[in-house]
Amino acid sequence: MTVTAADGTALSAERTAVCTELVVPARSYTAETVAGIKNGTLALTNLSEGTEEETGSVSLSADLADDDSVFWTASADVTGGTYIYTQAENGCDLVPTCDMTFTKSSQSVVDQSFTGYVAHSSTNGYLASTGRERSGFTFTPASDGVLTAYVSNLGANKNFVIIDDTETSETKALVSSQTPTVLSGNTSISAAVTAGTTYYIGVLGSKGRYLGISFSPGAPVVSVLAKSGETVQITATPNDGYVVESVSAADSEGNAVELTMNSSKTVSTFIMPEADVTITASFIQGESSDDPGEEPEEPAYDGLIGDVDNNGVLTANDCAALLHFVLTGEKKDNWNTDSEAADTDGNGDLGAADAAQILSKVLNSSYKFSIEE
Repeated sequence: MTVTAADGTALSAERTAVCTELVVPARSYTAETVAGIKNGTLALTNLSEGTEEETGSVSLSADLADDDSVFWTASADVTGGTYIYTQAENGCDLVPTCDMTFTKSSQSVVDQSFTGYVAHSSTNGYLASTGRERSGFTFTPASDGVLTAYVSNLGANKNFVIIDDTETSETKALVSSQTPTVLSGNTSISAAVTAGTTYYIGVLGSKGRYLGISFSPGAPVVSVLAKSGETVQITATPNDGYVVESVSAADSEGNAVELTMNSSKTVSTFIMPEADVTITASFIQGESSDDPGEEPEEPAYDGLIGDVDNNGVLTANDCAALLHFVLTGEKKDNWNTDSEAADTDGNGDLGAADAAQILSKVLNSSYKFSIEE
């Protein structure tokens, strides 16, 4: 059968094959960290040439299965300034900024169910003032973690935020219901929060209907996409006073994925398999043994000692080459005159004694250089 192009000309067999070839894009897989890693954070990077991609996404949903997590849900009236949770007992301070009344009403946000909400009858949330002059909550964690807040009936033109309590501009919010996409109705927002910092949770310009607030200590989930055969880097950053105890990875079938890592375990790499990969790490108290001011040791010379002319064999030419260099300072580009190849007596200086040892080795293969003894 003859295949013709649009202009009516016949296509060759080769052109026909090219035109009918089906190109299937290589599938990308997901490398993702587990939720709730404590005392440090993980970052993922796709290092493959031409596809280098920093951590692609951050999932900030709380790990509520963690024994240290807390989840307050509205069930009664709350009083402004009265602690719902305290750091001493719960690992965080959660305080309503004003009196709010509970309204019973079955609500749900994704997979979370609530029996009602609290709201103020007249006070709106805003950043111009603090305390009971605005509705919402303040939250102060004792450790880093993920904070999530839930509201109902959020107006599309209202800004639901988690923000540092000292900020006065909503553009400084850690997370906002207005960006990157507008949230409305029954919804939630999450943010990675830092130990000891106080945050305001509020619906700006609205009384807000607060369903619940949860907190899970530990680092947020991060993930990156990579194709099979590409290299993914794991960067583990311990909190102050901690070191990396372990880093591990497994594919979706539970098979261990081999990691190559540095001595402090802060940087690891692996080759992406044809499966999703889950990464976990643990951090323990301790001080890093790494001295940033210490120069790394030079690798030991692993070539042929005495092979000054660098041709892979010992001959009288090596002795002559070294003597020429010692007497004139001149050498060929490929000569080994600055390594253990030439400094056979190991005293740090090149001289006639080194040349003599090389000649001795040429004449007697059982002879040992001083640095070999």
